[in-house]
Amino acid sequence: MILDLTFNTPINKKFNQRFEKIIQDSVVDFHKIVDDISKKNLNNIDWWVSSVSSRNTLHSPFFYYFSSINFLLSLNDKDKKSISLIYADNIHMLRIYNYILLDKKIKIKLKKSFLLKKIFIFIKNYFELFRQIFYRLFQYLLANFVFYKTYNFHNKKINIIDKYFFPEFLDKERYYNGIFDFLSKKQIQNTFFVSTIVMFKIHKLPYVYKTLIKKKNLIIKEHFLNYRDYFFALMYHKRIKLINIDNIHYKKIDLTNLIRFELSQTNLSLFASVEALLNYRFFYKLKLLKLKIDTSVDWFENQIVDRGWNLGLNRNYKNAKSFGYLGFIPKDMLLSEMYVTEYEHKAEAIPKKLFVIGKNLIKDRKKFCKKYEVDVAPAFRFYNLFKVQHKKISKKSICIILPVILEDSIELLDTFEKINTNIINKKIDIFIKPHPTLNKIMKEKLNSLNFKYSIIKNNIYDYITSSSLVITGASSICMETISLGVPLAIIKFNRNFQFIPIPSDVDSNLWKLCENTEDLLSYINKSLNSNFLNDKNRISNAKKIMNRYFEKPTYNSVKKIIN
Repeated sequence: MILDLTFNTPINKKFNQRFEKIIQDSVVDFHKIVDDISKKNLNNIDWWVSSVSSRNTLHSPFFYYFSSINFLLSLNDKDKKSISLIYADNIHMLRIYNYILLDKKIKIKLKKSFLLKKIFIFIKNYFELFRQIFYRLFQYLLANFVFYKTYNFHNKKINIIDKYFFPEFLDKERYYNGIFDFLSKKQIQNTFFVSTIVMFKIHKLPYVYKTLIKKKNLIIKEHFLNYRDYFFALMYHKRIKLINIDNIHYKKIDLTNLIRFELSQTNLSLFASVEALLNYRFFYKLKLLKLKIDTSVDWFENQIVDRGWNLGLNRNYKNAKSFGYLGFIPKDMLLSEMYVTEYEHKAEAIPKKLFVIGKNLIKDRKKFCKKYEVDVAPAFRFYNLFKVQHKKISKKSICIILPVILEDSIELLDTFEKINTNIINKKIDIFIKPHPTLNKIMKEKLNSLNFKYSIIKNNIYDYITSSSLVITGASSICMETISLGVPLAIIKFNRNFQFIPIPSDVDSNLWKLCENTEDLLSYINKSLNSNFLNDKNRISNAKKIMNRYFEKPTYNSVKKIIN
């Protein structure tokens, strides 16, 4: 049997369940390793904006490699005899696997030539660097010479709120729905969003700045940055070599070179790292201008960009209220979202206080940092969820909501295509909602589907509440669907990390993880033949979920963040 242990390659089906358990069991030890490195680099901002420190399992392979080491250590003699060949991602993992399987008759090979991979990484690193230089230079010229505006804060203390602008959401609100409805006139005058522009192609930037400059209560970050700030941020790719990575061991296995190798792949996170360092310099510039900040609210996903924001704020405005706002339900194996660490807290790389959108979300956030202050704030992003009223279902329908990861969206549609002709009720309507960041990319795939469907363009809750079933993947819509009492099917994708955004204390009878096409077809037919609105137990549990995980915006709850 061939065992492929390269990043983003699903584990052999024979070991699938065991590997999933190993992944779960590796989380605590992994955080100890990351904390060990963090301790040595506590005041080094370049460490805090690196891919390894991010613990972002979507982009950084380090946790996967760490889990694969534990997996090999768990194999018994019978398991080892069944394996003839193991593929490794790089020379460092190959050496680690050889060390673990010493004297065993298992061949371990690189899936791709290490020399070719090094050349490929070198090319990717410099391609991404030059792309960043060109992109940032264009940003600097547009913001400082074409779409410039002055700001007059009248020597007053202001509140600043971190806000992302990306395609489909340049004019539409995604993050803080209705927040100004709960603020006084004076509070509104003193509250400003700070823009972070992401996912726009370079030729769209003039239109982006032309649009943003017209917005009230918006600070365009680039207006406060000069060429020295961009140079500092772009030189990250050189300074990263100075990060102290020395003598990192786990169960007598030397991980030092493996970690250094990932850090050398600056293409993994260069855009985010540069943006984070620009955030850091932004607060330094505000301090030089003697601008007073009362409260900072970081849209907190504990990503690299957040680290720059919080380090910049906490180092330059020590007396400001430093808040983070986790305005969604985090995904289980996206470790950066799920947890903060002790040394992130000590380094002030995270907000001094974190707000979550439901009381049952507090406990997990404190797992690796017991002293961290976590409280509940309004679920602004889900403001319309509290206005939903169930309607009598006139016709059976299925609502398919596609996740943010492109490959997962395609796999979900492929899975549904395989079984849609076997659905018992043929007279059903099918509605599809692509993720807003994938609207254009998904067009070709959607046009090729072998079943009739309609695209959801209006209020998503109207479709969910009139559906017999919602099918999705790693999407925030999961908990919204459960809180509305609608049956939910989550596709188990062909990947090692599932990123399920449903907390462990949620009743498993309210949703179904479909591990194959048979599971999905069975759950669809069961849901189409039931009337969930008459299921008093389901509706009762749904109301409890709403109460525990979604804090309704009120004047008093909003005051916790902006006062």
